[in-house]
Amino acid sequence: MKLANAKSMLVKGVAVGLLAGAVVLATPAKANAEVVVGVGFGAPYYGRPGYYERLRIEEARRHAEWVRAHEFRPYRYGYRR
Repeated sequence: MKLANAKSMLVKGVAVGLLAGAVVLATPAKANAEVVVGVGFGAPYYGRPGYYERLRIEEARRHAEWVRAHEFRPYRYGYRR
C-alpha cells in the first residue's frame, strides 16, 4: 500500500468520524412540555408554623456552646501557655 493511499484513507476516516459526531450532537433534545396551574386560596403559606423560631433557638444554642468551649481553653488545638 502506498503512503499517499494510506493518508487519503486516514483523512476519509477522520472526515466520516467528524460527520458522525456532528450528526449525533445535532439531534434535538426531547421536549418536556408540562403545564402546571395552581390556585391558592387564603393567606400565603411561608412554611410550617414555628420554623423561624426553631432556627433562632438553634442559633442561640450553637452560640452558647461556642462561648462555653472558648471560655475555659480558647485555643484547644496545639496552643499551650
